[in-house]
Amino acid sequence: MLPLTYVFFADGRQGRKLIMRHTIRSAGVELSGNMRRQNHLDSPANTMPDTLREIPLPPHVYVPGFSPRHAPTWFDDIKASVRPDIPPHQLHRTDAFIAGRTYFDAGFFWECHEVLEAVWMQTRDPSSERDMVLALIQLANARLKVLMRQPRAAWRLCDMVETHLSRCPSDRTVLGLYVPDMLSQVSEARLIAKDAMYRTPRL
Repeated sequence: MLPLTYVFFADGRQGRKLIMRHTIRSAGVELSGNMRRQNHLDSPANTMPDTLREIPLPPHVYVPGFSPRHAPTWFDDIKASVRPDIPPHQLHRTDAFIAGRTYFDAGFFWECHEVLEAVWMQTRDPSSERDMVLALIQLANARLKVLMRQPRAAWRLCDMVETHLSRCPSDRTVLGLYVPDMLSQVSEARLIAKDAMYRTPRL
């Protein structure tokens, strides 16, 4: 996943409304502002099969309490890619799932959850596909909670991610994702949450 640096600042010309901007650095490439191009890393853990088409990024990162929410219909076309006739094991090839991975990698965690809900609703219960989608959704939620200055909630969400992953086979991919790679992302999220705990006063 791409390491992110977030800068919060108040724009006096906007009535001191709090605005979030982001800078993404990976493999010597810097992207900022309204990024529109999906970037791929060489590692299988960080790439999605057949993701050559472009996925548009939202105009800004939405963090509840810190930045404005997106228009209600912004994600409708992406979510509509999850059709009832798509087999569950092929859901990772939909625009919605690809967008979810793209948004997570780019630090759009709320947005990741938003589009992946359409994928989750198409999975069978119980199934490894459902657990993998829920693991990715809750991992995005954990990262979002850190941005919302709720690191302890993020830690609890990591527990939920691990529970979902424990029900997935570890010897093959599920929706293009390996359990060991996902567990590495959980460890990274825990480190970020733990660091934030030292900097965030308990409410």
